Amino acid sequence: MFPFNVGKPASVKAWSRAGAAGGELVMIHPVPDETPDVAASFQIIQSMEVPGKGYMGQLQGLGRIRIHELRAEADGSFTVVGETIDTPEEPGPECAAVLSAVVRSILANPTMPNEAAAMFADGAMPVSVALEFACFNHPDPATKRAILSASTLEERAALARPHYEAEAARQEARDVAPRPPPPAPEDDFGEYPDDALEGMRYVARSLAAAGNHRERDFPRVLESEFDEAMEADPVLRNKMLEIIGDAVRTQRRSEASFPDPTPAERLHALLDRLPDQGILVDPGGEFTQQDAIGALEQMGADVPSARGYVLYTERDLQTALRGHGLNMGFGGLRDTCSEVIAQALCAALTKAGLPWWWPDDPAVKVFVPIRWQRRLPR
Repeated sequence: MFPFNVGKPASVKAWSRAGAAGGELVMIHPVPDETPDVAASFQIIQSMEVPGKGYMGQLQGLGRIRIHELRAEADGSFTVVGETIDTPEEPGPECAAVLSAVVRSILANPTMPNEAAAMFADGAMPVSVALEFACFNHPDPATKRAILSASTLEERAALARPHYEAEAARQEARDVAPRPPPPAPEDDFGEYPDDALEGMRYVARSLAAAGNHRERDFPRVLESEFDEAMEADPVLRNKMLEIIGDAVRTQRRSEASFPDPTPAERLHALLDRLPDQGILVDPGGEFTQQDAIGALEQMGADVPSARGYVLYTERDLQTALRGHGLNMGFGGLRDTCSEVIAQALCAALTKAGLPWWWPDDPAVKVFVPIRWQRRLPR
């Protein structure tokens, strides 16, 4: 029977409508290893819509579902290379868990049509149809193919469950996290003063509040930052240790009221564990994102197991110190896409009980809306 050419999207449209009229949904799966381009996939979905009901509307009241795998041809037609037919069966615990996760993720995602959310939530479609819809949207081609090959709903649900439970947790965490503040202009350094002496006090206070350097490292940082000013005015060098001492004492007094551990300390604890997942970390080591990425990519070239990186820059840290929360950059190395690394970071934040916001956009940093409190290393 297979393969056979089913024609162009108009023919697919008639095919799917005929199936719906017979109480059977014709659902199209592009061949995972030969996925058609976006335009062709969109045409397929459009072709399955029933006038006045839409794509989701035709799922109600169906007795069973037929899934076809199609390969896109050069002339714009599609060839059927395989099919499966599902008959609804009583859902077991795996099915129930997957459907619960799908409902949670849909209801937490404002971009999902309300009609779809309501239909999943009130059970207006067969369990098999709901699970096939989940399968159709599974992001991993290998898992999608394994789901299609499974013989029972419980087997399919067991394969789909890890992704959809993680997705539900991500959507729910993102839904309650506050949106990030608008980014500060690139030349905005907060209250950084023009006067060199006040500038030294500001930098020393920032170093103490950040908690990323030991007190013995402060002189090196200040000398690097104010080298020219110290050469022009030797009094500054003599004042340096006094300024550092004042900043450290102020910080130690503040630490007496800190929770143990603070959110920033929990964040750094999880960052320390990310290399075990093949994710390199640069916490505030560079001033700009470009410099940090360059250093991490160079480091990644020497670490075969590295699949990505997470970072925040000195500029991001200054924003956090001014009470605006922390923005965190990320990226993939080798064959790993950036979104996978961002998802791993968000999962780690959720596990640590920390809030976060990220719109599933690789061009947008992960925002962690915490008050920055971190003890100076002793």
